[in-house]
Amino acid sequence: MKRQELEFIVRQGEGLKAEFKEGFDSKSIAMEIVAFANAEGGHWEVLNERGRAG
Repeated sequence: MKRQELEFIVRQGEGLKAEFKEGFDSKSIAMEIVAFANAEGGHWEVLNERGRAG
């Protein structure tokens, strides 16, 4: 994903296709994956505290 695409998603905010998390565990991630799969899909990006991938 290009930086501009990610910035656009962040500006759009949370909704049916985007959700932001500050922390997570394996159970909550599994539940989120199932929820996205059962809906219309969405974007998964793992960012560190500086907003960088990784």
